[in-house]
Amino acid sequence: MAYTADQMDGKTALASRAANAAFKKGIFIVNCAGNEQKWVGAPADSPNVLTLGSINSRINPDYFTSWGYTADGRIKPDVMALGGGASVINTSGTAESRSGTSYVSPIMCGLVACLWQAYPTLTNQDLMEIIRKSADRANHPELPFGYGVADMSKAIELAKIRLGSK
Repeated sequence: MAYTADQMDGKTALASRAANAAFKKGIFIVNCAGNEQKWVGAPADSPNVLTLGSINSRINPDYFTSWGYTADGRIKPDVMALGGGASVINTSGTAESRSGTSYVSPIMCGLVACLWQAYPTLTNQDLMEIIRKSADRANHPELPFGYGVADMSKAIELAKIRLGSK
């Protein structure tokens, strides 16, 4: 289906509704913001999806990354990570550099999986909060960065603090 920007409220699009249902069941969802240089689509518009924008090695937002406010006023992406000039293995088995928010998602997904494996008593809601708080603009989210560039070292420290308080 084709949705309008007004429908990107995190609860209208079918994919967003499915993501919300999965989150309620304890699943953690990572999704790229998109490469369309406009508002994010579904399910990236969901408040229960860690939406990722793309930066390059100079910590500048990539020209292609999507960003903006959802129809209900939330800032997206949630965090940024390297997607411009990401190292990948192509179908021939050769390493090369590629760019796109689609490369941000597997990188961050792997990092989140490692964090959750290290601290398995964290909930998916805990993980979402920790990753957002780990970012360099967590206290002052702004477009196009959202909460900023995620810092997994800081996320580990925040996880330790969270578990110490439970």
